[in-house]
Amino acid sequence: MPKEKDSGDNQGDKFSVPVMSERFHTIEEIDNLHHEPDWDPIAELESILSDSYDMSPMSTHLATVSEVEVQGPNVAAILRKLETLLETSLEILSSDDQVKQQFYQVLEQLSQFKDQVPVKFHAVIYKLKNFIENVDIRYVTAQKTIQDYDQLLQSRSLLSKQLESAKSQQDKINSKVSEGKTQFEKICSEIVELEHKLCTLVLTREKLKKALDSCDAENNKLKTQVAKWVPECKTIITALRESETSYKVALTNKKRVEDDWADLKKTFVANNI
Repeated sequence: MPKEKDSGDNQGDKFSVPVMSERFHTIEEIDNLHHEPDWDPIAELESILSDSYDMSPMSTHLATVSEVEVQGPNVAAILRKLETLLETSLEILSSDDQVKQQFYQVLEQLSQFKDQVPVKFHAVIYKLKNFIENVDIRYVTAQKTIQDYDQLLQSRSLLSKQLESAKSQQDKINSKVSEGKTQFEKICSEIVELEHKLCTLVLTREKLKKALDSCDAENNKLKTQVAKWVPECKTIITALRESETSYKVALTNKKRVEDDWADLKKTFVANNI
C-alpha cells in the first residue's frame, strides 16, 4: 500500500483562474448612460472584444510496452500486470482512485520481491511511484486551468455574437432616423413656403416627429441593453488576460506530464530489451 505523503509532498504546480475584481458602472449609472450623447456602449464593447486569442490543440503521445521476461514466475507475473496498467490513459489515471490503487498494489508486490527484480527496473519503479503520487496535482490542476480558460473564451465568443446583432439593429435604426430627419426638414421648409397647406403639413410633421421620437427611444433602449453587457465583458477580458500566463504554463505542464509518461514507457521498454 502507498505510504501517506507528507504535507510537503502535496505541494505542486497549481494553476487556476485567478479571482478578478474591477470597479464597473453601477446599474443606476448604466440606466443613465443614454443621457450622455457622446458615450456609445456598442463601440466600447466592440473595442473590448477586439483582442483575439488563438489556441493550438494539444497533441498526445502514446507508447507501447513489450512483454516482460524476468527470472522468477511471481515477479514476471507482477511485471506483466504493471505493463498492462501502464497502458492506462492519464485522464483515467488522474481521476480513478481504483486504478491508482492497482498501481500501488503492484508496486508493493514488487517491493516484496525486490531481490528478484532486475536492477535495471529499480529506477523506473521508483520514478513510477513518485509519478502516481503526484499525477493529481500535476495533471488535474493543469486540466482545470485549461477548462476555465476555454470557458472564458466561449463567453467572449457569445458576447461577440450579441454585439454583431446589436450593431445590425443600430444600423437599421440609424437608417430610419436619417430618412425621417430628411423628410422632417423638407416638410418644415414647405410649411414656410406654403402657408395655405400649413395645417395639413403640421399634422404630417407631428406624425414624423413621433416616429423619430420612437426611433430615439428604441435606440436609447438598445444602448442601455448593450451597456449592461460592458461590465461582464470587462470581467471576461480581464480574466482572459490575467489567466493567459497560467494557461500557457498549464499547457507546458500538461505537455511535460505527457512527455514524462511517454518517457517512462520508453524506459520500461528499453530496460526490457
